[in-house]
Amino acid sequence: MKEEKYIEILKQLENPSRVEVMLIDGYDVIMSSKNTNDTIDWFRVNSRKLEDYLIKHNQRFFYVLEKDGDYDACIYLYIGQDLTRIDMERLIEDYQKRCPVGLKYFLENSHFNSIEKSKYERKKTTLEQILLQKSSDVIEVLEP
Repeated sequence: MKEEKYIEILKQLENPSRVEVMLIDGYDVIMSSKNTNDTIDWFRVNSRKLEDYLIKHNQRFFYVLEKDGDYDACIYLYIGQDLTRIDMERLIEDYQKRCPVGLKYFLENSHFNSIEKSKYERKKTTLEQILLQKSSDVIEVLEP
């Protein structure tokens, strides 16, 4: 898709400055503008609208989750009209061969909201688990 189309859709989403569109291995990829794992909440809030837009414009998409042990995953959304699962599996296989020990890649071709949370959220620390057990009210803050 042309850059204007991405600008058009990102302007409709909350906090578009959190992400950027990069060309990686010949595909458009929406990822954190800081290349960190800070987009989980952004995708939770914006993924449905973004996915609907891509489907409407005949674009295929796949999520790639880059997980490093117990840390939150870095999330990449690969987009392409002719993108196939086979293409993505080859990319993931190549990435896995070149990545440092402990870094794992997962491919998801479903909507973000249907991806199992354990694949992208870190495990709670022992201290967090104790505090959650002792707390009376827990408020989850989503930051798009």
